[in-house]
Amino acid sequence: MAEATTEAGRGTGGGRGARWGLVGLLALLAWLYAPVLDHGFVMFDDDVNLYGNPHIGELTVERFVWAWTGHDYMPRVMPVAWLTVMALFGLGGMEPTVFHAYNLAMHAANTVLVFALATLALRLAARSRGRAVDASRQAWVALAAAALWGLHPLRSESIAWATGWIYPTVTFFALAAGWLALRRHEFADARRRWLLAAAVAAYGLSALTYPVTLGFPAALLAFEWWLGRGGREGGFAELADWRGLARARAIFFAIAGLALAGNVWARVAKNKFYPPAPAIEVFTVENRVAQAARTVPHYALRMLWPGQTTPVQDLRDPARLRDWPEAGWMALLVVIGVAALATARRAPGGAAALTAYLAATAPFSGLLDYPFQASDRYGYFPGVTVVLAGALAAAGWLSAARSRARWVAGGVAGAWAIWFAASVPAQLGKWKDSEALFGYLGATLKSMEGQVAYGTSQALARAMRGDFAAANALMDELAARGADPEALRERRGLIERLEAIARAPMSIANARGLVAPDAVLAYKFALRDAEAGEQQGADFRFKQALAADADFHDARHRHALLLASWGRVAEAKAQRDELVRRAGAALSEAERARLDDFIRRADEATGGGA
Repeated sequence: MAEATTEAGRGTGGGRGARWGLVGLLALLAWLYAPVLDHGFVMFDDDVNLYGNPHIGELTVERFVWAWTGHDYMPRVMPVAWLTVMALFGLGGMEPTVFHAYNLAMHAANTVLVFALATLALRLAARSRGRAVDASRQAWVALAAAALWGLHPLRSESIAWATGWIYPTVTFFALAAGWLALRRHEFADARRRWLLAAAVAAYGLSALTYPVTLGFPAALLAFEWWLGRGGREGGFAELADWRGLARARAIFFAIAGLALAGNVWARVAKNKFYPPAPAIEVFTVENRVAQAARTVPHYALRMLWPGQTTPVQDLRDPARLRDWPEAGWMALLVVIGVAALATARRAPGGAAALTAYLAATAPFSGLLDYPFQASDRYGYFPGVTVVLAGALAAAGWLSAARSRARWVAGGVAGAWAIWFAASVPAQLGKWKDSEALFGYLGATLKSMEGQVAYGTSQALARAMRGDFAAANALMDELAARGADPEALRERRGLIERLEAIARAPMSIANARGLVAPDAVLAYKFALRDAEAGEQQGADFRFKQALAADADFHDARHRHALLLASWGRVAEAKAQRDELVRRAGAALSEAERARLDDFIRRADEATGGGA
């Protein structure tokens, strides 16, 4: 290993330049994705997971227990994900900016980890083949991989969507586990044990965040086995025996197996939102294989030509393998697969890379759910295997290429990254709010089923903000387009119930005579938090209610009272003044006098210095 260490020192100036390039890449990422900080929540799982989730609030013992046992609410075992949300709530309440900032920060951290992991993989690959380690070239290839992954517009969904917090988080732990596990091979002392323990802990956190990195152990095993096949020159003799290697990595497979078992159990158990998993008689093995065969190549192909990103695709029934056009599609996939295998046999680490990709995409193959939609967010983690495979292939080719060819290759990679980066802003706007997202989906999906699903969701989003005229107008438009009346009936009834809630009498009537249902929901959560003594949660929920409907006078009145009781008299007075200005005659003299008297007594209790 000493010889390899000496060789690693070559080209350190170029490596330093690539690290400065990484700093520039992170600055570009921050600039490209800065608009998401002004985005709100969308009624696309944010309502279920975040602002409408009754279990989210300040971290308490009860909520900590729920994070580990709440599979009846969401059919996943994901305690780390829920605890992350509660930590974010503790930092900034139910404020969308906090969640979007977290997603952006985690994506930046993952981009750094992709760079570090690619650099390490390239260094180990060179040593396993007994080649000189060119640190400069490897650093630039790793930077290209990080740029192509980090700037790819397919990443936008996981950053611009608050509920996307799951994917950067789970990928962060998986990438850290991979780097720690591979870093062991550069040491021959006790540090190896500590690095392995840290890798196991990181992967355990990944498995407890969301069950989308279950293929990580197989991907790691494939790459280490390929290192071992390179020979003993690089100190990888222990990896040559794949059976021994599998036993040594059994702890990773055990974690993945436990996570899989727990999540399959949670998926088939009764829960609040998801229908039961389809039985094998309904969704046959042949249908499942056909669906997976369409889905698995999707994430790699989208990395090459992203086009318009979208959280959902048009629904397609999984046909049988022997039926046309499924048979033709399967024949094409067989040709592509054979070509990929042939390429993998020649490319450095190609077979290992193909195995890693298949393992990474396995949780997104659609074997358990029908119908399954290949979504852009599902490509977040598998995309790492694609760029790492490209980095290994590029490094092997560059070592034999001429100088001019290297410059051409660098120019192509740079142009590719610029194209990706230029595509990002157009993708972010789709996630600004529910109106933008559902409007986009309703206009782009070709199937009437998709248009009805997301057109009615757009109508519901309008109703939630209190615009019932616009909601009903959109429902009428869908009916005019030929939508099945039965498909519209449920949403029409829901809109009617929301309007009834909005027009329910309040102690201080709004000038418009209604309150936006979004504001009512936040108000109810605020009262719950206040009753539980959770001051921060109640404060942010009240602010959320008033942001949804500034003329929600009952919410402003109750918020002023609670602010005074918390000793925040100056804020209470500001809310009182705003209430008087907005409510006008709707606020009786008696109500105003009681509010003023309460704030005055709170002011005296704090010494008048608040």
